[in-house]
Amino acid sequence: MVPGYVPGYYPHGPYRWPDVYGYWYYQPPIATNATLAIDFVNITEKTIRSIDFGLLARGQLIAEIRDVGTFSPNVEIKHVFGLDPNVFPIGTALPACVPLRVTYQDGTTWTNPHLPSLRRSIYRAR
Repeated sequence: MVPGYVPGYYPHGPYRWPDVYGYWYYQPPIATNATLAIDFVNITEKTIRSIDFGLLARGQLIAEIRDVGTFSPNVEIKHVFGLDPNVFPIGTALPACVPLRVTYQDGTTWTNPHLPSLRRSIYRAR
């Protein structure tokens, strides 16, 4: 576990959701060897209910995570998530983590207008 981070949201049973690309994405449990730690602050004036992040390498989306909770404005959130071990190695590229979609408490959504290139191999049956 990464010091200062707590596990992100996981429901009971397999965690799947329809992502911003229209595919069902599976998020592995944190018990996997591969993890992604995210430290973010809600800089909007509205409370966030869920946020989808994309992990990028070489300009392509290589993994996704979804965090669910009550993320108030100006509050730092430090969560860690499980990743499919096949994400690694990522090569020599520096990874980046970007928001893909945000759902606010009032039901409105924001979708990143500059979605990264999709790598279809991230969608595997579980």
